[in-house]
Amino acid sequence: MAEALSVAALKDLRASTCGPVAAPQITSDLSENVILTTLDDIHNWARLSSLWPLLYGTACCFIEFAALIGSRFDFDRFGLVPRSSP
Repeated sequence: MAEALSVAALKDLRASTCGPVAAPQITSDLSENVILTTLDDIHNWARLSSLWPLLYGTACCFIEFAALIGSRFDFDRFGLVPRSSP
């Protein structure tokens, strides 16, 4: 069997492998790609643009999707309606 390490050896190993993470370098290109908005706007955009509850009745994925619609997971409690995208 492998020899057990002492507690001190484990602490030394952890200290040598887990150091602080350096701060990211911010370039001028990053400032051109940042959008400022509110959390409500992001939430509404995500709800409006979400395509994942599409009907998958003709695909193999419908088995998993049907489990979400069932009474065990209460799909309607989250306000999700299974309908196709217009």
